[in-house]
Amino acid sequence: MPSTNRSILYRIKRSAKQAIFSSIIIVPLVLYSTFSSAETITIGAQNQPDLYLLLKRLDWRQLTGDDVKWKFFSNGVTLLSALRAGSVQIGYEGSVPFAAAASKGMPFKMFWINDAAGNSEELVVRKGIGINNLQQLEGKTVGVVVGSTSWLSLLATLKKYNVPEGSVNIENLLPGQILAAWKTKRIDAAFIWPPVLPLIKGSGRVLMSSKQLCDKDGICTFTAMIVNTDWAQSNKKFIDLFTKNLIDVTNAYKANKASYTMTSSPVLYISKLTGSTPHQVVSILASYDYLTTPQELSARWLGGGAGGYLKLSSQYLKKIGVVNTILPSYDNVMTKSYVEEALRN
Repeated sequence: MPSTNRSILYRIKRSAKQAIFSSIIIVPLVLYSTFSSAETITIGAQNQPDLYLLLKRLDWRQLTGDDVKWKFFSNGVTLLSALRAGSVQIGYEGSVPFAAAASKGMPFKMFWINDAAGNSEELVVRKGIGINNLQQLEGKTVGVVVGSTSWLSLLATLKKYNVPEGSVNIENLLPGQILAAWKTKRIDAAFIWPPVLPLIKGSGRVLMSSKQLCDKDGICTFTAMIVNTDWAQSNKKFIDLFTKNLIDVTNAYKANKASYTMTSSPVLYISKLTGSTPHQVVSILASYDYLTTPQELSARWLGGGAGGYLKLSSQYLKKIGVVNTILPSYDNVMTKSYVEEALRN
């Protein structure tokens, strides 16, 4: 129902500020001959299937002389806290929570775009309730994780297609809660990602995807690798090597996507790490828009455009009080230098 004193009605069980901002491959490797003394490096991961997880298979002690550990986080908020504390050096993060961290002046820098959200995040409406277009969302309840990339895509969709924000009841739910609410018909629609997304699409229809918003409307969300900038100052060679292998696993996938079957080594490995089924892994990987290396470096992404997407995210975050300040430019919180250096080696 419309709200008389707020632009959007958030019916939530907790504060928006507390929401989650949530075939064998032989990869060419570069071994640097000189590294600083061995140390323990921790990579922060999340439980969503993605290609960067294949780097966990590498023998980093042999490659760099360092002990590399991987720690999995249930959401981006705790991962960002670990990065800030220095207990994690490199992490996998969504563009919206990273924008929040950057706006607050946290010492992180984005150096790799894992993937644009593509069709991995979609707005699904329940079949049989008379919603055939976006305007018919008025008066309906939509489940979303407030502060996530899907949340930003939902707000941008409403604004872009002239749906009065106050007319939509947005319910802040975690992914598992969205699935439960869908099953009990407590919500009419949801903007969400896998593994929940495919579980609700069978009884729903897609009205909008993050890919449509990005390609047609220039409103892009994505996942990225970020690094603690203080640590990065003395570990550039490690990051260059890490980036080199990100390039390689991405190129390998794009060159032969058909080989990533449910029985392939990479898919089974990612399935084991994340708890997703092999079928889900294949489907999720296919739903991402993985960038080519020239695209990574282009003006649309690390060459400058990604900073604009981060600024847009921050504007929405300020609207609900998650951040107080929007930076004049977000160019300084990202760099393409590690990709460029990796290509030179």
